[in-house]
Amino acid sequence: MELAIDTSTAIASLALAARGETLAELTWHTELNHTREVMPAIQYLLGSAKASSSSIEAVVVALGPGSFSGLRVGLSIAKGMAIARRIPLVGIGTLEVEALPFASSNLPVRPMLDAGRGEMATALYQLQRGTWRQLEVERLATLDDLVNDCPKATLFCGERAYQL
Repeated sequence: MELAIDTSTAIASLALAARGETLAELTWHTELNHTREVMPAIQYLLGSAKASSSSIEAVVVALGPGSFSGLRVGLSIAKGMAIARRIPLVGIGTLEVEALPFASSNLPVRPMLDAGRGEMATALYQLQRGTWRQLEVERLATLDDLVNDCPKATLFCGERAYQL
């Protein structure tokens, strides 16, 4: 079983999967309470899947960009579990995590996360000839920058996209 942890933003997410098939998932608005909420949420998730922590064979964790404190909590939990249990630890960028559910749209996908000071963290991804590709490296940009640089039709997603 795999445990996925995303504490990059004020929306925290956990998932349990067995060979890629989701067994249980939990997403909640945490604000700045990652430290108090994530471990109890993992225990709740394990209970709802009728599983124990000893059945976790790998941990997947979001690497950011995102909240410093939130990332610190998620990465610490993930690394601690992986080291203690001697299981694989895999990191994936938060922007790619946000974009991947929209891969089948066949459009360029631009995830956006609030970076403060009127900027957002963003990148550009697209499924091309059956291969998921990052078309643009992660960067900071203003909304005006993104509107001016926008390819023809683009799907915007991510926490910041819903705030516009």
